[in-house]
Amino acid sequence: MDDWINQAIALTGVGADWAEGLKWLAEHESSFNPEAVNSISVGGENATGLMQTLPSTFNANALQGYNDIYNPVHNLAAAINYIKGRYGHPQVAINSWYSQGGY
Repeated sequence: MDDWINQAIALTGVGADWAEGLKWLAEHESSFNPEAVNSISVGGENATGLMQTLPSTFNANALQGYNDIYNPVHNLAAAINYIKGRYGHPQVAINSWYSQGGY
């Protein structure tokens, strides 16, 4: 798990201080399972992969050439881009998760 996180951090250029927050999110979203697919549909899509991103969110935030939602590094990189844009830092996303019971 740590190798996946470190690779995604290097690809996206965020700080090492993101690692623990990303690990917490992955544990709570998929239990560290990169093959996880949520059976509950949201707008006709199912949250998928390590960070449980919707396919449309993944596609909008994926790095060029990193388009496999089931690949944990690809999924993490897209999630990092999403978190940067929406929350700024994983700790803010975690705080939102706690207050809302999810994003």
